[in-house]
Amino acid sequence: MVDRDIRVTPPDDNESGESTVDETQSANSPPTQPERGYILPLIYIFLVAIVLADVFYIVTQGPEIGIMRPARETLRSIGSAQLAYQGSNNNKYYGTLEALQSTGDLPAGTTHTTIIKYYSLSWEILCPPYPMYGGTIVSCGIAANFFTIIAWPDRQRIILTDLKTFAITEDQVLRQFEATHGNKLNAVSTWDRVIEP
Repeated sequence: MVDRDIRVTPPDDNESGESTVDETQSANSPPTQPERGYILPLIYIFLVAIVLADVFYIVTQGPEIGIMRPARETLRSIGSAQLAYQGSNNNKYYGTLEALQSTGDLPAGTTHTTIIKYYSLSWEILCPPYPMYGGTIVSCGIAANFFTIIAWPDRQRIILTDLKTFAITEDQVLRQFEATHGNKLNAVSTWDRVIEP
């Protein structure tokens, strides 16, 4: 759009008595209105920047906040539930998922594959009973009780990110498997401790 200077000539200078309009273009005069053509592209650039920032956040922080942190918190809750269950039964056993659900220590209706989103649990409880006086099975006691619960990432359900494998045992230490740190997959005690507030 080009600005124009408009000059109106009074009727007394004109022979016909009509006012005339003289339009001359002024290339050097500053614009009186902003050009509207550049506003729309700026809006588009702003919206694209917001979308890209969201995508960057989801790719970099989303798995940590939305998936792995709840997995760690759930494993800690399961560890606490195991202590509560052990303290409430006479044999001092740790419990299965179903046993912890029956006492209300874990939510009912969940399974090994649904209790933690995008993870599946392996649940191992060891309490080697020993025969005493004619084959009677007695409690193995607290010292002989062990449990290992491992949260394995479900690679079929989420493939866009690298989820960590976590585990908790009777010592209530949450661990994470890191192959590059020399961890042995079949020995949870070699896994790295998860340190977070």
